[in-house]
Amino acid sequence: MTLVPWLSKRARIRLAPLALIPALLGLEPSATWPGRPRPCQRVVEIDAELRCDDEIEIELDECPDLELASLRSGDALSRCMLHRVDAETLERLELPVDVNQAEPDELASLPGIGPALAGRIVAGRPYASVDELDRVAGIGPKRLVALRARARVE
Repeated sequence: MTLVPWLSKRARIRLAPLALIPALLGLEPSATWPGRPRPCQRVVEIDAELRCDDEIEIELDECPDLELASLRSGDALSRCMLHRVDAETLERLELPVDVNQAEPDELASLPGIGPALAGRIVAGRPYASVDELDRVAGIGPKRLVALRARARVE
């Protein structure tokens, strides 16, 4: 079956190599829009460079005291010292934020959350689920829907 039957056979033959480009680039069918980062299970900044999934383990060989399982997406390593990436990077990469552990500036990177609301989230800890954020003044059903994409309770 031909996907573009209106093209001539000659045109389909000439365009056939273009179908290989996604495979050659390692793109998956669910690849993100151009210009956006490839989706990762875990993104870690190592010495000011973002690393994704398998690349992280390679870099950890230099830090024998750290284990891969202990790293959360959005963590950062600088000379084997562990901290979090800045809030702007969390927001830009759309990384998850644990509402029970995040600093106020990390919480402010969530959609619709500013510094005041981040402070109220911190004051209301702990949360058993993301749905419990609705008990925070200023978080209603609409804002909760927007938060679910990135807010986590781990």
